[in-house]
Amino acid sequence: MDCWRHMEVLHHTKKRVTFSCSILFFLSCLLSASNAVAEEYRLEVLAQLPTLSSAKNIALIPLPIDSNNKHQYLLADETGELSLLDGSNLHSLSHLPLSDQVATPQIRLTALTLHPSFSLADKTGYQTFFTAHIEPIKTNNNVARLTQLKNPSPLPFDAVITQWKYDSSAVNVIDVKQRREVLRIAVPTATHQIQKIAFNPYNKIWHDDYGLLHVALAENNHEGSSANEDVLYSGVVLRINPEKFGLRNYMIPNSNPFAKTGNINKEIFILGAKNIKSFSWSKQHHDALLVQHIYDDKHQVAVAKKGTDWRETYQNKLVFGFESKIASNALVFTYYGRKLKTFVGNILYLSKNTINWQFAKLNTLPNIIETNEEHTITPIELLNSVELAPKSKISLFFDHANEPLLLDNTKKQLLSITVNQTVADSDSKVQIADSQDEQTSPESSNTYGKLLLILLIIILGAVFYQLRPKRNAAKVKLRNQFARFELDDTKTTLSFYKRHQTEIDSQLNTADIIKSEVFLNDNSVSIINKDNRNGFNEQREYQLRLSFTQAHRHKLIDKEIRQVNLYLTDKSAKTHVICLYLRKGNQRLTKAKYFDTLETAIDWSWFIANQLNPADTGIRPEKETIINKPRAKVHTKPKVSPVNVPKSESKTEPKEPEIIKQTQEELHDIAVHDSELINALDKLVNLKQQGFLTDEEFSLAKAKILSDMASNN
Repeated sequence: MDCWRHMEVLHHTKKRVTFSCSILFFLSCLLSASNAVAEEYRLEVLAQLPTLSSAKNIALIPLPIDSNNKHQYLLADETGELSLLDGSNLHSLSHLPLSDQVATPQIRLTALTLHPSFSLADKTGYQTFFTAHIEPIKTNNNVARLTQLKNPSPLPFDAVITQWKYDSSAVNVIDVKQRREVLRIAVPTATHQIQKIAFNPYNKIWHDDYGLLHVALAENNHEGSSANEDVLYSGVVLRINPEKFGLRNYMIPNSNPFAKTGNINKEIFILGAKNIKSFSWSKQHHDALLVQHIYDDKHQVAVAKKGTDWRETYQNKLVFGFESKIASNALVFTYYGRKLKTFVGNILYLSKNTINWQFAKLNTLPNIIETNEEHTITPIELLNSVELAPKSKISLFFDHANEPLLLDNTKKQLLSITVNQTVADSDSKVQIADSQDEQTSPESSNTYGKLLLILLIIILGAVFYQLRPKRNAAKVKLRNQFARFELDDTKTTLSFYKRHQTEIDSQLNTADIIKSEVFLNDNSVSIINKDNRNGFNEQREYQLRLSFTQAHRHKLIDKEIRQVNLYLTDKSAKTHVICLYLRKGNQRLTKAKYFDTLETAIDWSWFIANQLNPADTGIRPEKETIINKPRAKVHTKPKVSPVNVPKSESKTEPKEPEIIKQTQEELHDIAVHDSELINALDKLVNLKQQGFLTDEEFSLAKAKILSDMASNN
């Protein structure tokens, strides 16, 4: 526990130091801004790609840098042809079978992304990547698909997200047999495709939102559609956990803004954005999205926080906007590289006018981005931009160091953008000369001394503010929820208690409950309401036990959280949240044990199901009772008499053997002992089957377990 706390303090301090350094860097940039000289840029050919597909859209993404990889990229075209760019060499890897259907032009790959744990061998998501494609609906396809909640109608196409495994050490780098469908969305047209899939790059592995996949889906603009009625097709960004859980191909984060609503798909993160082209993040607003879309016939980028709904009113904070006719289909990125110094923190966008291709940039500093004013783009022409023909297919990407790349699919070239070296050298000379002149001026020295003192005070103040004690997020969450509940003798009233409290905080009549839902690790594992097939029976009890068992097999490490919550919704649509179980790493924050919580959830499910939905609730079987049988008679040996006691006194009459009666407590101990023995032997058998133990090692381990169990009795 002490080690864990020390790690917490170390991580907290590291974050604050990084914050302070960022402030210092920003202020230093302000000091040097007066001496800045306009930069000039040029294009350099990084690789010739003669075998590159001529498909309209090419997806390119850098592979994480390691000892064996310095400059490797994955490329995929619309047909699913996957290639590896290693330095200047392009190698064909595999043709991804996007669909089980016969290949048609309507089946197209539209997006590609890597799991953030792609290079972490001990984490879920290792060497995993995802694709999105569009395909016609299969006539005999029983696969569950995401559809509009209100009045769902059959649609002719599906937008599909698929998981793949990448292994550079294998002969077949992509094992197509490991293909796994994650999400399938019913869409009205072949152009209504998934525009982008991506993970937030600023979420660290210890963040609660780490590993959540964001999916951009444009609006349904076919005749007769309505954004208010077709919520899913109003222009949305979905957010899911692509990890498989039980029979479900993905999980819905409990932190999603509409996870507790019944009229909006729980997967939705923002909605009402109409024709979404792309989205990205910035360091200043990494918890919000920079949404690139066409809204009111304008090509715009707007800031959208979690739960943003633009269906009724478009109260956005515009970053920039311009007419759609001059905009390319390239995506927006926020630049944090090192080569283009004047671009740091700006949004980069590739646009095309009637003459040539240009860069567009916009400052995203907080004092600008938080305004409601519309900002126009600032074009930056490249020195040799004439090499980019207006009719060429140009796409903007970023490399491993967040430096911009241009993919010219017409000339089959990959280009980089760098600063003109002569200009950079002259800038350095000018700045050195200026600094020498300033040192000779007393007034300048005093001014800079005062300014540096002010900067130092600001930095120290920011450090002390950021280093103030923070409350444990898990404990805060627990305090904000009910820790337990009790049902009165009449079974008509529920009483709720806060953590460490013995007095009732609030009460709820059981007759007012309309919905009961059990959440395990932010995933709904049991729903009971008045709807059909939402009662409770032996099968659902078994499924609930299975879900708890599967989740328990995953051992918690570091700051990972395991929690069990009960959500009760009353007639006024108010939701009461009871945290039945919460464990963070090796620290259990609730009194109840994990499997005790399971029994509580099962008992409550049977009770409330009989109240809400008796028609769909079976008869609960009676619990098996243990019959009290006397143990075998135990004979006690007579005590040995002391040496100094006379023989006449040392002789004692033999006593009758005593019958030890089994109490309920003793019988429980026997049952626990038997259960522990079975579990231990079961684990031992599994180890032998997996090849970790030889026959001799298995026999020795089995003998030791039996011996230890016997000695403990």
